[in-house]
Amino acid sequence: MISAESPVEKAALDPDFAVRLPEIERLIADGAALGAINAEISAEFDAAADSWNAGEALLKWRAAEQKWALAKSMEQGKLLKELALYRKAGKPTAEQFLAACEKFSEKKRLSDSIAAASAELTAYFGALWSGLQTDFERLGKCLKENSEINEILRPICSTPFASAIFAAARGNYEALGRFIADFDAYEKTADELAETYKIDFTGVYGEAPCCFDAAMSQSRLWTENIGALREHCALLAAKERLEEMGLSCVTQAAFSGNIPCGELESALRCSFGYTAANLAISEEPRLAGFRGTQFEAAIEKFRELDSRFEKLTIKELTAELSAKIPDISAGECTARPIWDSSAYMDISA
Repeated sequence: MISAESPVEKAALDPDFAVRLPEIERLIADGAALGAINAEISAEFDAAADSWNAGEALLKWRAAEQKWALAKSMEQGKLLKELALYRKAGKPTAEQFLAACEKFSEKKRLSDSIAAASAELTAYFGALWSGLQTDFERLGKCLKENSEINEILRPICSTPFASAIFAAARGNYEALGRFIADFDAYEKTADELAETYKIDFTGVYGEAPCCFDAAMSQSRLWTENIGALREHCALLAAKERLEEMGLSCVTQAAFSGNIPCGELESALRCSFGYTAANLAISEEPRLAGFRGTQFEAAIEKFRELDSRFEKLTIKELTAELSAKIPDISAGECTARPIWDSSAYMDISA
């Protein structure tokens, strides 16, 4: 059972929760260790022992060990008497003194570590967090339950339905498993519809204020128009069948609106004939060598040479004819006349 005080939704929806989980577990472990040490200290010492500086006392003890026997005995005896003021069982032995120093030092280390926890980290605990007074055992149980819920919720955390599921289950986390099971069934059905009928559910629910309302509205629209939906499905099935037969050009033309419905059959026959001809040519080696596409480069080169020859011929003819035109710039014709009368005999006599 998840406590209502535990922010399950925040932990499940936060993508950084898994990254921060080791820090959270370490913090709870430190809290549990602090609780155990506090219990041991409370059983052996009075509450006033919190004012005893174990670190300073341990340094003095180590310093006394370096002195002569008499000075060592006097200084260490003084330290033992100071600790005896807080110890319920009276004056401790040297071993008990050192053990007490270790316990109090560890208590200070754990307390400082817990107090230094960031607000972003403790925010996951909600009202369960009370600093050093936190019930870390209870917190550990809630973290375990939250982790189990996280495993269930991880597949839906990135979907638009996550917040809606939490909203429906808030305050009634026993029903969360049922909501998740229902969502799994819905998602499986939606995936089948999307794959079979090419439905983009992201576009349907992307801008909807409530994803469940949008899903119900879309489902109601389908059930009320089941006849048109059946025809649409038959059309899609025919389209896929044509594409499997290699006639995708017909389906593309039909679905793009580039071909009238009345011409669809003739276009189909034409496309079928074209496909059959290409198949026959590709399978017959003697025909495959005459594919027009293989000679496009040669044809283009010939076309370019023909154009260049035509231009060159025009230039040569223009130059040759220009050389025979008389020069009349000086006022007289210097070229040989085109008509030479001496070349003919007069027969009039």
